[in-house]
Amino acid sequence: MTDLDTVLKKSGNRHFGEIVLNAHRIGDIQIVETLASDRADGNNFYCFVNETNTHLYAHTLDYAVVVALGYKYEGRNSQAARYFAAMVGMKE
Repeated sequence: MTDLDTVLKKSGNRHFGEIVLNAHRIGDIQIVETLASDRADGNNFYCFVNETNTHLYAHTLDYAVVVALGYKYEGRNSQAARYFAAMVGMKE
């Protein structure tokens, strides 16, 4: 069973204590959307690559996709997402 399968099939459908709302799939990138417990407004988006948890998350779906792409091509310590967001004026 993959990390993503474990998250999606857990009892109570929670990830890091947050309620899972949706799972977005774009090729070999998966984003798990949860109801944020760390702030009153919005959701958190947890990044998976090849259904393996990257242990990275973002506050927007757009930024989560960029983070996952950076992880996929450069690894855990990639700064590509941060530079890309700054170049296009995306909020992190």
